[in-house]
Amino acid sequence: MKKSLILLFACVQWLGALAQSRGNTKSDEKLRIPITPIVIDGEVTGVPDGTPIVFCYRVKKTREYRNARNTLTTTIQNGKFHIEKKFVYKDDGDSENNVEYILSTGGTFLPVYANSGAKIKITAKGLPCSNWNVTSNHPLQKVFNEYWSYRQEKTDHISKEIQNAYDADGDEDFIKSLERKKDSIIVVSTLDYIKTREFNPVFANELHRISIVSYQLGNKELSERIRKLIEEKVPVEYNDDSNIIDAKKLLVPASEHLKVGDKMQNFTFYDHSDKEHKLSEFLGKKNVVLQFSTKACGPCHAVRPEIDAFYAKHKDEVEIITISCDNEETWKSDDKVSWSDWNDHASGSSIGAKFDIPGYPYYVIIKSDGVISSMFPGNKDLLEYFSTFQSSQATQSSTDEQSHPNRQMKDFTLYDRKGKVHKLSEFKGKCIVLMFSVQGCKPCLEAMPILDGFYKRNKDKVEVIAISADEKRDWLKEKSKVSFHEWNDYNYALEISNYYGMKTAFVIIHPNGNILNTSQGRLGPFFRDLIGRIPDAEIEKTLRSKK
Repeated sequence: MKKSLILLFACVQWLGALAQSRGNTKSDEKLRIPITPIVIDGEVTGVPDGTPIVFCYRVKKTREYRNARNTLTTTIQNGKFHIEKKFVYKDDGDSENNVEYILSTGGTFLPVYANSGAKIKITAKGLPCSNWNVTSNHPLQKVFNEYWSYRQEKTDHISKEIQNAYDADGDEDFIKSLERKKDSIIVVSTLDYIKTREFNPVFANELHRISIVSYQLGNKELSERIRKLIEEKVPVEYNDDSNIIDAKKLLVPASEHLKVGDKMQNFTFYDHSDKEHKLSEFLGKKNVVLQFSTKACGPCHAVRPEIDAFYAKHKDEVEIITISCDNEETWKSDDKVSWSDWNDHASGSSIGAKFDIPGYPYYVIIKSDGVISSMFPGNKDLLEYFSTFQSSQATQSSTDEQSHPNRQMKDFTLYDRKGKVHKLSEFKGKCIVLMFSVQGCKPCLEAMPILDGFYKRNKDKVEVIAISADEKRDWLKEKSKVSFHEWNDYNYALEISNYYGMKTAFVIIHPNGNILNTSQGRLGPFFRDLIGRIPDAEIEKTLRSKK
């Protein structure tokens, strides 16, 4: 069994943003403008037929890649796929002059640069699609390919070492050390290469890439080198580009970050009417929840119904403020909310630089005395905060009703391929194993037959349910290859993923409905935990053979 990294978090984020955008805009042919088509032909091997391919444009200088009317989807059939972009919708920020696009499948992304009328060829062997080869006549594609080739050349040897270690089910600490070594090689080699290159959008993407890696490494020296490079090479007119803004935030020294226990500082923001606001309006008066968000963040939008319901009940005790990290134009084009939705006219950079924000959404909880009590990424802890707060309000004792690891499962509504409605409570009294899946996800395909055999041997005491994050129409076309349950909520599994955590791949639920474990890691550790609860000789034998 390979120790594959689960790609579902990225998959669900992508589908979440796509679902959110689909709800924003309806097609209007009066606004549709024909262009000379951009034609993409792809030939791939090692990727299953039926795997979805998504193609869309990047709104200039933002993280926003998705829009319903301009998002094109297809699937791989007989190892090939074909896409044609024939129209733009100017009210959506699209234009015949756009050159930046992105292709996505299996939770990974591939930049594509093309003018109207371009003929693009994509060739590939297996996933991720970020390693696929793009042939385009646009000069930025040539630049991107040069960066990619250079990076591959410098990391080829260490990448093979890492894959061999995964294949051998090697020691996790050893694999992590190899991955850190690879990350260091990426940053150092890119810094040496990039300083001789001209600035352009690809340059900005590379700066953002190595800033993320340097942040993950915690390497102060490399971060300082990147900061100096930004000062020397980035033109003033690009300071509002999301890649540059996010890179600067990631490179702020940890010593300058606010921490739990610190008094929250005051910052200036603006609402949608350009009225000025300060955090001091609420600090020291009631609890405050800050949500750092972007328009393109699917999980940020998916949790809005829960935030809205909580705020309606507790606005006198808790103020919720969404801090937009988009530029002003993108922020103002987003849907309105019932709570405070502010922007600092600098893409959230003034306050964002004061926190160690790894991604969106990110939350900061501030007590009524103005002291920071917690900060965390993702919606799972936010929902637990809501639950704990409401329990403490009901009992007037915050210590009596604390959330605990074995919280109860939530009874979501799901559907099988015949359209029959199901609830998890159908199986209360038996152990339940949930697996979140998406087409093209290699670890999902690997886990399926193992879980199928486990289910057949243990169906008297366990139910296994694969919950699909795929679009309804694509999922219904799939043919089941397993004996356990395969369900879909017809909404990209957003609500249930938010509840269990957007990075969660597997969940184990006790017969009494308590959540025993959520797994975000590789397959080996998950199956070891599973057979520790429900012994299974076949899986145990497989695990032993891979040691």
